Amino acid sequence: MKLDLVLFDDEVNLSLEGGSKKFRVEDLVTAVEFKYIKNAKYLREGSERYNLIADDIDRLDSLPAHVDTYCLVFANFDLARRSDTQEAMQSLKSRSDRVEVRHTHPKSDGLLD
Repeated sequence: MKLDLVLFDDEVNLSLEGGSKKFRVEDLVTAVEFKYIKNAKYLREGSERYNLIADDIDRLDSLPAHVDTYCLVFANFDLARRSDTQEAMQSLKSRSDRVEVRHTHPKSDGLLD
């Protein structure tokens, strides 16, 4: 399983398989996926990019219950809060009760709901 960012427990069991280090998902504490949206088309339900974000949320949701999971959507502009993209963001947020979906942009003071 590939993830953008993970935090491991204090003790991690790594194995070597075919020259690649593998970890056990049981050793994860936090998992994060980052998604950059270049324009508002990325947040149209059914678009290829929307589906990629949805797939990341579903993959995070499949992790063990003890893992904190986040999907951070970011852009150069406040695209996720435009009237024409808010419905798609709400749909993404409602895909999972476990995965916290947030968005931000450079001019914000932090993460936005």
